[in-house]
Amino acid sequence: ELAAVAANGREGIAALDRHRPDVLLVDLDLPDVRGLELIRHAHAEIPECDAMVVTVFGDERHVLESIEAGATGYLLKDLSLIHI
Repeated sequence: ELAAVAANGREGIAALDRHRPDVLLVDLDLPDVRGLELIRHAHAEIPECDAMVVTVFGDERHVLESIEAGATGYLLKDLSLIHI
């Protein structure tokens, strides 16, 4: 069930506090508050919430920062199909 959609980080933090979701899908590039702050907030206030990053940033620094902030998953928006 979709609990909330937020257009920016401030709305995201308010939605986290209000709805206390099981899963957070978050982009790292938000207009006002970095996505990492939402992950940190969720990790601190709702430890049972899994934070999944969905972003275009695939470099090691962004991945490691996300994991250190408490993210439990990381998906790239620009994934291409891989033929096996």
